[in-house]
Amino acid sequence: MKEIEAFRRFNRFYTRVLGLFSQRILGSGQTLVEARILFEVWQQPGISSAELMRLLDMDRGQLSRVIARLGRQGLVHKPEKHAGRRAIPLNLTPEGLRLAQELDELSSRQAGGLLARLGAGQRLRLARDMGEIEDLLGAAPGAEAEVVVRAARSGDMGWVIQRHGEVYQQSHGFNEEFEGYVLLGLAEFVRTASHRSGLWIAEQGGHRLGCVAIVEREDNMAQLRWLLVEPEARGLGVGRLLVDRAVGFCREQGYERVFLWTIDFLTPAINLYESMGFALTESKQGSMGCVTCNEQRMNLLLKN
Repeated sequence: MKEIEAFRRFNRFYTRVLGLFSQRILGSGQTLVEARILFEVWQQPGISSAELMRLLDMDRGQLSRVIARLGRQGLVHKPEKHAGRRAIPLNLTPEGLRLAQELDELSSRQAGGLLARLGAGQRLRLARDMGEIEDLLGAAPGAEAEVVVRAARSGDMGWVIQRHGEVYQQSHGFNEEFEGYVLLGLAEFVRTASHRSGLWIAEQGGHRLGCVAIVEREDNMAQLRWLLVEPEARGLGVGRLLVDRAVGFCREQGYERVFLWTIDFLTPAINLYESMGFALTESKQGSMGCVTCNEQRMNLLLKN
């Protein structure tokens, strides 16, 4: 599977960048496992071997051997007996504390050096994406964050323009003229938008999956525009959620009808519109992104 190969490729890249195959981490005399145990005992003084085993998902025998080795090095103190408690606490010696703090500083310097080559926006993007990886892989098996549709906020319009340009170029060969068309349309939307217009974003776990907008038109009509669903989210019902929200908004605002323009080869979108009551009322030949196409107008009568 492509996902498995991508996952393994990322792991190979990540371990190489951080030098995790080095026998001694960050130029110290400690292995990666030893450094991690020192860090956890530093952060949680008095932690027991059993708690460490669960936290690090380590074999009991392996953990015992590493702790014994750290004890012989004079870095970790583990009492032979501890009255009144079954779990024997682990603590760092003064030398162990000094080394843990030194390794922590070295790790921060390494991360700072890697991030220094990136711009501010790239660093924010990296932090966001790493957080998403952590959320996804740390979630319970089968767990899936709910897809929500929310009103657009600062930063969303730039994403709408960018993803329209990228998705339609990749799927249908549209050139940059189409991205400009979306940009100008959204600029006009911002300039003239009233309380009877709106732009919504579908997202899951903070990740944008799609968008849709309603634009106020004359004669108590509304136009549905800029429906887009990310390729990886198709088949999840995201498009229906977005159109439901847009049409529901039109009903709330008392519009008599809502219309849209689409292209004849966007079959999944057309099927969605038809399933929700939109009907074809007009068709004309045109060009979009330097691609010749048949544009189709679909209308939905709203019964208030």
